[in-house]
Amino acid sequence: MLALIGSAQRFLILCGPASSPRFSWALSGSRTATGKPLLAGDPHRGPDTPNVYVQNHVTCPDFDAVGLSFAGLPSFIHFGHSQHVAWCVTHASADYQDLYVERLKPGAPPTYEFQGEQRAAETHRETISVRGGAPVEIDVVVTHHGSVIMGSPEQGVGLALRYSATAEPSAWAESLLDMLYATNVDEFEEAMRPWVDPCNNMMCADLSGNISYQMRGKVPVRSLENAWVPVPGWDGNHE
Repeated sequence: MLALIGSAQRFLILCGPASSPRFSWALSGSRTATGKPLLAGDPHRGPDTPNVYVQNHVTCPDFDAVGLSFAGLPSFIHFGHSQHVAWCVTHASADYQDLYVERLKPGAPPTYEFQGEQRAAETHRETISVRGGAPVEIDVVVTHHGSVIMGSPEQGVGLALRYSATAEPSAWAESLLDMLYATNVDEFEEAMRPWVDPCNNMMCADLSGNISYQMRGKVPVRSLENAWVPVPGWDGNHE
């Protein structure tokens, strides 16, 4: 097995640095005795973590697939194979969340500064259930960057979180069915195009011996400062 992994490193990149291995690898059919590809993936679930996977088998006239799914989700997001394609994922550890420092003012509704103007913030009330205690109600303030997760209009400042999974409507669930219909790695890659969050290292292999690696997910196009520290939300320079 070590020889196989060593060979795989020569022509398909392992997903992750040596200090934080992702442990996914694949061999093209051109490198195996049978002409069929080999694919391996490690879920990296700790033994102290309650099991999150459900092993099941879904078959119909259009596809026949076996794999591991999550309770309540009708597909095999992380590990599975159909009669044509096998796949596995590991976390890509991408940076897809940004923090904006907002200048806030109290009011009904509260406002925030953006490019020299005061904009009305959205507000809504959330009820937090507390075991053994009374529910707690909180008012959530939302700017166009996202929800304010720290600070408040009364304090005059806050941190808003912009997150790829919530920044805009997402059709990620459409990928789940298209994965099962894919008959080769090209179709499988296309099936995963709507995927947003989390960003995953996606490897797949098909019966023709082909293998594929892509990082699937959405990462913001942003200024360099925004990739490192919270940035001013009021000047418009870090959208």
